[in-house]
Amino acid sequence: MQGVVYLLDQPLKTLKLNASLEGKYFLRPVHSSTMASTRIGGHEPTIIRFFSGADRAIVFCFCPIDNPTDGAVGAAWRRANQFAEPDSRVEEVGRFVWSNNAFETTIGEISMFLRGSATLTEDCYLDIGRLKAAVDAKGMIVFSSEPGGDRAGRALAAYMLGLAYHRVLEEAINDLAETCRNGSLEIRAEPMHAEISRFLASYYFEAPARVATTEVGPLYAAIRDRLLLGPLCRELVDQLGRIAEISRMQRTAAESAFETKLQRRFAIFGVLIGLLGLAQLTQTTPSQIQSFAVGWKSFFTGSPVPSASPVVPTSEAKEPSEHMKPQQARSKRSRHDVSEQADPR
Repeated sequence: MQGVVYLLDQPLKTLKLNASLEGKYFLRPVHSSTMASTRIGGHEPTIIRFFSGADRAIVFCFCPIDNPTDGAVGAAWRRANQFAEPDSRVEEVGRFVWSNNAFETTIGEISMFLRGSATLTEDCYLDIGRLKAAVDAKGMIVFSSEPGGDRAGRALAAYMLGLAYHRVLEEAINDLAETCRNGSLEIRAEPMHAEISRFLASYYFEAPARVATTEVGPLYAAIRDRLLLGPLCRELVDQLGRIAEISRMQRTAAESAFETKLQRRFAIFGVLIGLLGLAQLTQTTPSQIQSFAVGWKSFFTGSPVPSASPVVPTSEAKEPSEHMKPQQARSKRSRHDVSEQADPR
């Protein structure tokens, strides 16, 4: 079995990816990935959506080919485009070969299929049980003396799972770095931190193959090491830790600034309360406060204190009213009578 693995950025909306991943050789969270068919391999394309329940789901399409020629690869690419939305991206991400041919006579041909050169030598292969396997940056090769069948399908699923992990980890690292660079860390940091942490806790595993699998586990270990999934995951976790620390420092600074502003307002409010209390104790009137302020202002500016306005007597003070005049006349007559009685002459 041989073919090309493509990434479908936007698979067809009518594409039904509801079949469970074949076999029970992965942990249950990984096994929640879904397929378009019930079998991996064969002559028809195989489409798998990894991490179906996550926001970062990845859809791969494996298109088998009859021979490793450029014409066959071009036909596979056109076949993959039939499962993608028009004008969407279809990207080749790897090639897979399960060969039952003689290792010595086929290694050069397979190296040309993967690398375009004969640089993939015997030293690049690992002995895994009765298999010889190599994982390259551009694909995976497995040599076996026995027919592939379901074993080849499980190896292909493990390789595609490694590609899916690699894609998600790289995109998460790039997204976090871009968020830090464009100044939107305060807005997007916590949602992205929660989303990526939730994905890692739910779907990422260093050893997703079950212990009972004698081939998938060792094959996946080779895939994980060659694709640098361990270092990528550790780098992402360190990046999340740094962003969490930055968010904590920003939150602490914002809370400190708010507390300082609040204390300043309380201090001003306390001074006002004290002044009002002092004014109440000393029976200070608003006019006295105004005179006090005017006096100090004149002292600092050197200008003379404006004189107070003279009190102008009112007409009522200058002349008695009409109803007071008869009373004043009667008082004068009384005083005159008293003086006449006192004089005997």
